[in-house]
Amino acid sequence: MTSGSNPWAEVFNQSKQKTTKGIIPFINQQVKMLSEASGGKVKGLFSLTCDVNRTLVSALDLAESASTVVSRIISAGTVHYAPDSDLKDASDLYKKNDYCFEIRSDRYRFRVFTIEFGPSYPAAMTLDRGMCKGLAKIYDRYKFEEAEPCNITIRDDDDLNRVFNELLRSEKLIYICNRLMKDAKETV
Repeated sequence: MTSGSNPWAEVFNQSKQKTTKGIIPFINQQVKMLSEASGGKVKGLFSLTCDVNRTLVSALDLAESASTVVSRIISAGTVHYAPDSDLKDASDLYKKNDYCFEIRSDRYRFRVFTIEFGPSYPAAMTLDRGMCKGLAKIYDRYKFEEAEPCNITIRDDDDLNRVFNELLRSEKLIYICNRLMKDAKETV
């Protein structure tokens, strides 16, 4: 294995990947605009899916806590030796996160999509099935078999903007937003 070229040089000469650092600010801006458009009656939530799910199911917290206690008891008798190091795990630099976008009122919540992304595109968006069915009448991109999840690949920031604007044309989303507004006016 005595090649004249250094294969690592190619790694550093690769073109830069399209970063996903614009996803969170983009959707947070949509959350803000939704609240403004509804006079604060309908709100958006964009957060880590695990955090949102944890608030929805308190039993999940209890089970998770019990599991942690049991694993600590089991591992208490085991001694692990590792070299001392202040180095951080570089795998965390390429960690993928799973976020969800929900529309909420004081009484209702509707999960529009989840999106999983790492530091670079593509990102994977999973849409609500009903929205997907409605959008499939307009756009081929949203056509899926009934048994398939509605997974959309987001290629870059422009594609994210395009998909979000297409989602705003969903009959189901339009109906739910208007119904939440009507419900908020009736409870005032």
